Amino acid sequence: GELVEALGDYVTYFPSYEIMVDELRDYRFYERDMIHPSPLAIDFIWNRLRRTYLCQSTDEPIADFGALANALAHRPESGATDAHVKFAGAQLRKVNELQAKYPYVELREARNHFARAAATAVAATTATADMGADVAGANADA
Repeated sequence: GELVEALGDYVTYFPSYEIMVDELRDYRFYERDMIHPSPLAIDFIWNRLRRTYLCQSTDEPIADFGALANALAHRPESGATDAHVKFAGAQLRKVNELQAKYPYVELREARNHFARAAATAVAATTATADMGADVAGANADA
């Protein structure tokens, strides 16, 4: 009560709980435990919050940094491959583009992440190629 009174118009309440229990009652909006919201429910509530509080000019940065977050969460299925080297290199270029587009955002950690991923993948694919050459050479000698 006192905080709301002190801050007045600077504080509002977003009814995410009410949206969940009143509008999103269907099973598909809950995880298997039937307690936690599903990704579909989270997206629904996030989009409602965006429409309520954010102006349209935030859509592009949100999309840009959402794509970056997804790329940062990506883990290669097959370990270090040429495809992963290309992916990490492409993401590193995208991070540099984002840095140019949003110079006020610190992206050093993202840049370092993809630089390490590319270097690790290059080292692993080089080692694998060297092992293949050693095995081929050993078979030829036999």
